[in-house]
Amino acid sequence: MRRQRLLAVLPVAFAAFSLLFVLKAFVERARALHAWSLVAVNQLFLALALGFNEAISTDQFALFLSGIFVCAALGLGVLYRLEARGLRTDLDGFHGLIHGQPALGLAFLFASLGLAGFPITPTFVGEDLLLDHVHEDQPFLLACVVLAFILDGLVVFRTYSRLFLGPDRLSGREAAPRSG
Repeated sequence: MRRQRLLAVLPVAFAAFSLLFVLKAFVERARALHAWSLVAVNQLFLALALGFNEAISTDQFALFLSGIFVCAALGLGVLYRLEARGLRTDLDGFHGLIHGQPALGLAFLFASLGLAGFPITPTFVGEDLLLDHVHEDQPFLLACVVLAFILDGLVVFRTYSRLFLGPDRLSGREAAPRSG
């Protein structure tokens, strides 16, 4: 009896922790690496929450986690490379790194799409399969999971936009205002 009650609470607890991780990433301003890591941990806690909710096939978990692991590792690699090159990776402003680092920008864009669950990625298919295991009598679990999925997409694309979009600050050239 006690074990059943614990197993009923675990999915909601993991989903709530997941939501806390993504909320912490949402307000992160100091380091992109920290925000990115929190989003990846958020996804892992969501997988735990849904795994404890109901028996899910390993194929569905493998599909979801393959997208998460590959994209999280790619994003971490890009962030480490940017830091190794001495470039700013804080999230306080728009750094415009795409101007000087187009290959890293493209790699980080693909990592962002995958980690956020863009429809052509394994993460998206995995998210869809995992969400199928949340039942209509679990509104709090559903709210936590869906909110975490939505917020992690916002965090990931905010991180991308803050790092790679904006004026070219490396060369000292600011974008000229448009006339007319």
